[in-house]
Amino acid sequence: MAMKKRRTTARLTKKTKSKTATRKHKTTGKSALQRKLMQKLNQAKRAEKAALQKVTALGRKNKQLIEKMRKTIKMKLAAKAKTVAKLRKELAKKHAMHMKKLRKEHATAMKKMRKLLTGATKKGKSKGTTLERKQSRKRKASHRKSTRAKGTMLKTGAKRKKGSARKVVSLRRRVNMRTHMRRAA
Repeated sequence: MAMKKRRTTARLTKKTKSKTATRKHKTTGKSALQRKLMQKLNQAKRAEKAALQKVTALGRKNKQLIEKMRKTIKMKLAAKAKTVAKLRKELAKKHAMHMKKLRKEHATAMKKMRKLLTGATKKGKSKGTTLERKQSRKRKASHRKSTRAKGTMLKTGAKRKKGSARKVVSLRRRVNMRTHMRRAA
């Protein structure tokens, strides 16, 4: 029996790929088509998820931005309102002061005019015009009338009369009252 010859030389090239690895897959089969479709579907799902995440992130960012802008606007408006209120207060104060000044000037002018019209003396006391004196007398008389019962004494001039004349007025009043009471009964 012949003996097998031993290999003495070492293998120089390294084995890289197996036959199964180098074998080409046939793409005409049903399973291969299904696999490709599934891959595409998964890709689409991933893309959709990524898009949703992007949109959500953008929405969150926009929401934060909108909130920030709203806060800024609110603060600015509050500051402006405060400034406006302050200015309005200052304006009202200035207006009040101006009106006070005008009233004072008007009062002074009227005082001067009254002095000229009423013919004031050197001492500064007003004698008053004829009309003013007449009106003053009327006012006083009216007041006296209203404060006394019927104002009979003033009407008859009893105030200026003396003694018996006053008694006459008093008696006359009593007689008139008796007559009135009798007629009323």
